[in-house]
Amino acid sequence: MEFLKYASDFVSFIISNINKKDLDKIKQIIFFPGTEKNIVFFDIQDSANLRSLLKSTGYEFFTSAKYRLLNIADQISIEASNLEQSKHKENLSEATILYAPLHALKQKQKTIFSWESPKQPSSRVLLNKRLFGYNHHGKFYPGLVQKYSAEKLGTGVIIVNSIHAKIFSDLFEKMKISTKRKEVIEH
Repeated sequence: MEFLKYASDFVSFIISNINKKDLDKIKQIIFFPGTEKNIVFFDIQDSANLRSLLKSTGYEFFTSAKYRLLNIADQISIEASNLEQSKHKENLSEATILYAPLHALKQKQKTIFSWESPKQPSSRVLLNKRLFGYNHHGKFYPGLVQKYSAEKLGTGVIIVNSIHAKIFSDLFEKMKISTKRKEVIEH
């Protein structure tokens, strides 16, 4: 992880010196530590021009006077392609995200709620109706799970987009149901 600080310097340099149009093409920048070579990976939409710009800028940055003495250019590799089609997709558990637009991170952040079913039958039914909806005279009334695209993982467990977590949290609090909450990032 020694090279993470140099990779972070490079990412700061790129972000401050690249034009907005090219910056918008970068989905995220990920650091993959390696035993032989560390990789700064740019997850980009396919763009040969941007790919060559990033690689040449990386070479210039790491061979500058500040980093030449540290021999960083031989230790860090710059790669740019679509992450989904990359061999690095399998190594995400070892990676560190150095840059991602906030809206992209928010969409990937999820909250898992788990709770014990209420003892009183009326509270249990009311909670289930508010969460999962109900049918009344042939008409379906959606619950919070349907309205906010949440997903039931099992009995007493749901996963929701973190943007909507407060709505679910408020429901549990209002009904005096204790929950366990876990924040996760979806890949």
